[in-house]
Amino acid sequence: MNLSKVANVNPYLLIDLDKGETSKLRRTLDPWQPAKAHAVTRLVGECSLRHGARLEIKEPRWETNIYPLYYYFWDQGYRGRKLYNQVIVDYKRLFPELASPSSGGDLYYELQRSTDAEIDLLIEDRDYFIFAEVKDPPPGKKAKFETRGGIHQLVRQFVQGKLLGRLIRKEFLLCTVGVGLCGPLRLNDVEKGLLAAVGGPGHELDVQNFDWDLLG
Repeated sequence: MNLSKVANVNPYLLIDLDKGETSKLRRTLDPWQPAKAHAVTRLVGECSLRHGARLEIKEPRWETNIYPLYYYFWDQGYRGRKLYNQVIVDYKRLFPELASPSSGGDLYYELQRSTDAEIDLLIEDRDYFIFAEVKDPPPGKKAKFETRGGIHQLVRQFVQGKLLGRLIRKEFLLCTVGVGLCGPLRLNDVEKGLLAAVGGPGHELDVQNFDWDLLG
């Protein structure tokens, strides 16, 4: 085995995937530098602690406002309807214990739609990745979340992360920043079914929230 080649394998499977104009412009004008990692290290540490995950922080990198699952399949050469169909093909392959023969219809449609959920902040390291939904509501106001087709955006992000976690074989965590006190997210029946399809919680989604100063 050529150890030099093994050592040079890129451990970042999601970073730099997004081919959107905004992402390309950001990479051009604000290229990555290792010294920037401190901006997210504290958030990773606190997120790991609250989840009891014991993540080993090595060399975390981050990107903002991206669509990692969509561009994961785009990078594999899928386009248009074939891209969304491949989501279901890989779901059945990766979650055989949960993808029952009776599954389909609305469930598969919502799994496909999770591909289009924008991620405010993606943090990726060698063995894990984190999605963070970031809010900055006016003083005294509650943070607003998007709901499409009766599915809360945090549910879509959780589903997207669980799919990616099995695709790239890394641990996944979801958190929020700047939301304040909101408590666990109560789920409707469709959301319960969607989370159950990826091995998620059954009755509510408890997403840990952190203050902005952790990113300072």
